[in-house]
Formats: sequence, structure tokens, C-alpha cells
Amino acid sequence: MATKKVSPKLQDAITLLIDDHKHMKALFENFKKYHECTYGDFHDLNQEIIDAVCTEFKIYARIKEEIFYPAIQKTLPIQHGAHNVAQGKHDVAKKLVAQIEGGSAANSITCKRFAVLGAKIDQYTLEEENTTFAELRETNLNLISLGREMSSRKNALKAKKRSTRHGKAAKFAANGVEKPSWLGAWIQSLKSHRAGRYRYRMLR
Repeated sequence: MATKKVSPKLQDAITLLIDDHKHMKALFENFKKYHECTYGDFHDLNQEIIDAVCTEFKIYARIKEEIFYPAIQKTLPIQHGAHNVAQGKHDVAKKLVAQIEGGSAANSITCKRFAVLGAKIDQYTLEEENTTFAELRETNLNLISLGREMSSRKNALKAKKRSTRHGKAAKFAANGVEKPSWLGAWIQSLKSHRAGRYRYRMLR
């Protein structure tokens, strides 16, 4: 007897964006945890987190500006102006992202900018969830269809980003340079810390 295939659960547009909010928030929290760590060198790990957030935010902002905002502009009253407010906050965040991408996790100014970005995104997304998203739930906007369109665009942008990253990795390999692994660096840092503690106990 043939088994019936179960279709993946479709996400509506709001659920899709809230999941993005949660993901970015988790990345910022991880950065803060490793940045405040008093032992080990976590620059590689923090750089990976910074890169991930910048990429995620740019894709997130793009699908909202291309698809989500035009849809809500037709649905919510003109005087609501939600898309204009959100667009302004996106512009501020994108300027910060550009500055952060030009820096490094080893630079204290870059880390401070990244913390500011986290605070701005956290405040902005919370306001949006409690106001615009709540109001959209009460409209006739087809959020499932909108979510499907946004998800498709998001996947296309991610695939393009992966393709670019793999191209850079191939260039590194061709030049005999291996891109460092943040996971390997993190494990090595923990090993060094533990070995240091063991040596200290032996010397006492």
C-alpha cells in the first residue's frame, strides 16, 4: 500500500517573518555570549555570527521591501504609514550593516556597532509584531499566498549568496589558502583552556 506524501506545512507571511526575527535574535544572543567570554579567542566564531546576521538581515529586508510592503500598502489604510516607518528603520539598519561588514570581529568599534544593530532590530521587530502584524491578521490579505511568494524569493536569494560564497571558497583553494573554520577554532580554544587549567592544577 502506497504511503501518502505529507506536504510541508505552509507558512504565512507573518509567521515567516517572525521566524526570521527569532533566528536573528538567537544569533545576536550567541554573539553576546561569546564576546563576553573571559577566556579563549572567539574572534573567528564571532565573525561567522556577524557575517550570518548581515546576510540574514539583507535578505530579510529585501523580501519585505520587494513583496511584503507593497502588499500591506494596498491592504492597510494609507494613513497607517507602517511601510514608511519600517522602511526608514531598514535604511538605518542597512547603513549599520554596511559599516559592520567593512570591519572585523577583532575590532571593538565593529563589535559595538553590531550590538547597536542588535538593539535596533530587536526593538523594531517587537514593535512590528505587536502592531502591524496584529492588524494584518484582521484583514482579508491572503497571508499564505504572500508567504509562499516571500519564501520562494528568500530561497532564491540564499541560493545566490551560497553560489557567491562557494565561488570565493574555490578561489581560496586555487591559491592554496584554506578558509579557517570557526568551529575548529572554537574547539581548539576550549582544548587550550582546559589544558591550561590542568597544568595549573598540576603545578599547585
